[in-house]
Amino acid sequence: MNRRLLLGLTAIEITLVFVAIYCEPTCLVRGHVHGEATYAGKPTSWWRRELEMWSVSRVQLGDPLGCASMRQWSFVAYTRESSWFETQRARWWPVPQDDARLSRALDTLNGPAILRDPEGKSVLEELREDPSPNVRRIAHIGLGLDAEIPEEK
Repeated sequence: MNRRLLLGLTAIEITLVFVAIYCEPTCLVRGHVHGEATYAGKPTSWWRRELEMWSVSRVQLGDPLGCASMRQWSFVAYTRESSWFETQRARWWPVPQDDARLSRALDTLNGPAILRDPEGKSVLEELREDPSPNVRRIAHIGLGLDAEIPEEK
């Protein structure tokens, strides 16, 4: 009886360890098992989750008075939603306001780092066929393909 109980508990523990390793937050094990491309040490599945938090829109700037002679300016703006963990970290361990404001301003202009680095192209290629339209749009932008960017409201 004790031997069966011990074997049963061991099997349950081994199963839980494998599930924990497979579902770990950095997705390294899962990415390696599935043969995913990596960028900055993180596999495609991690980048998919990261890019899902980003949104992109086209911002039009022009003359507030409506003069036709003024030039219209247009640029792409990126915004990122914080994850639950990041929200809690900011709540309990706040970052100095100047640092946080500068970081948000740079993120708005530049977007995710993977878009600017040629080494991230293999991950973006895999994300072109992602089920999420937001992730597909950002992957197309990073690859220099035509992507429909919505106007900012």
